Amino acid sequence: MIEVVVDPVQLKKVGDALTDLEAQRFIKPELPPFGRMVVQHMQVYPAEGLVLKSSQQVRSEKAAARALGNLFGFGSLAVSMVSNQIRGGRAPRYKRTQKYHGSWTASLEGLGERIINNAEYAGYVGGLNASPGGRSGAKGDQPYTWRYGWKRLTKVADEVMDEWIPTMESKAFRLWER
Repeated sequence: MIEVVVDPVQLKKVGDALTDLEAQRFIKPELPPFGRMVVQHMQVYPAEGLVLKSSQQVRSEKAAARALGNLFGFGSLAVSMVSNQIRGGRAPRYKRTQKYHGSWTASLEGLGERIINNAEYAGYVGGLNASPGGRSGAKGDQPYTWRYGWKRLTKVADEVMDEWIPTMESKAFRLWER
C-alpha cells in the first residue's frame, strides 16, 4: 500500500509560485523598464566631429602595433592603445535639432514592448536604413552613419536584453524557490 499525504499549505505555495511565473503576470510589468532603458541608450548623441575608423583599418593598425610591440616586449599593451575613433574629424555640416532625441517612445503592446522614433529620418540614423546590405542582411540607403557614432536600435536592444535576461532569470528562480 502507498499513501500520499499532501500538505495543503505547501500545495498552495507551489500553485502561487506557478501562477506568478505566468508570462502576463511575470514579464509584463518588466517590459516598460526595459523599453525605457533602450530609449535612454538611443537618446545619446555621438560627440560632434567624432568619426569611427572602419573595422578593417582598426585590424590593420592593431596588427602593426602588435608587430612593433612584440619587438620590444609589450605587444598586447600596444594593441590595447589602438583606438577605433578619429578625433577632430570634420565638423558636421548640419545643426543638431535634438528632434531625433525627443522623438523616442516606448509602449507596452500585449507581451511586447514597442520602441519607435517618429523623426522622419530616424530609419537612416538608427534603423534598418542605417545598415548596408551584407552581413546584417539589412538593405540600407545610408551605409556610413555608424562611422559617426550613431547606434542602431536593434544592436542597443540586444545589448540591453543581454543585461535584462539574467535579472529575469534571477526573479523567476526566486519565485520558484518560495
